[in-house]
Amino acid sequence: MNLPHHLRAALEAALPQLKQNPDRLLMFIEAGGLTGASLKTLSFRYRYTLTLVFVDFSGHMDEIMVPLLAWLRQYQPDLIQNSTALAEKLTFEAELTSHTQCDIELRIPLTEGVTVTTRDGQTTARHTDAPYLQESVTLRQLYLKDELILGQSD
Repeated sequence: MNLPHHLRAALEAALPQLKQNPDRLLMFIEAGGLTGASLKTLSFRYRYTLTLVFVDFSGHMDEIMVPLLAWLRQYQPDLIQNSTALAEKLTFEAELTSHTQCDIELRIPLTEGVTVTTRDGQTTARHTDAPYLQESVTLRQLYLKDELILGQSD
């Protein structure tokens, strides 16, 4: 499964505190399963819940959600195209551990396609988790109520 690695890279790029302390983001794959397998082909889709745990996070929740939604827009657009599905399937909890820090747990349902082909006796599995949208969103700054909460002012 490739999407967890793509998401970690996107979050570390957007959040300096994760880049400096990557061990503050824990990732778990839960409730995994396969769909789409058939007798005609060995191709299938992984279906699982990716749980992210941000430990001792000292920023604003928007600093996580904005890059997460930008990533979902590229890799799982079906999840964010339906606001009801997004509300029911992407869930989070937070434990306020001090006045300045919290632990945040997010659960994100993901799917990844695997195309399996056989030619001349050689079987090849190719992951089809390439971005759906070619343009990406690069977050250099993020403001909350006109206050810069991520990035540096020019």
